[in-house]
Amino acid sequence: MSMPVVRVECLPEMREDELKGLFEQIRELLSTSLPRRIPVEDLTVLFPRDMMKYGLGEEIIVTVEDYDIGHKRERLDLADALGNMFRQRFQNSRIKVRVRPVNFEDGRWDSKRD
Repeated sequence: MSMPVVRVECLPEMREDELKGLFEQIRELLSTSLPRRIPVEDLTVLFPRDMMKYGLGEEIIVTVEDYDIGHKRERLDLADALGNMFRQRFQNSRIKVRVRPVNFEDGRWDSKRD
């Protein structure tokens, strides 16, 4: 099983408690609301800091990498679920979501697998 990484970029400035709430909402969606549930301990959610503040929040980019689902329909359903979740929370922003499957040709190492 892969360990998906969710990266959320270009968020407007947010307080720590707001980011924690968003983090919990993403984890809840991925661990309980989808047909293929992802164990919370296998999920990483990142909010990289943007170097430029200009335009933050106008467009929010959400990328899910290493989602271990071979069926395109399930990836589309996940993208749709995340997109709708973000649209409810950030109604004035353009939301873009991309879900990328695992590329088993990549070199990988994970300390959890030892």
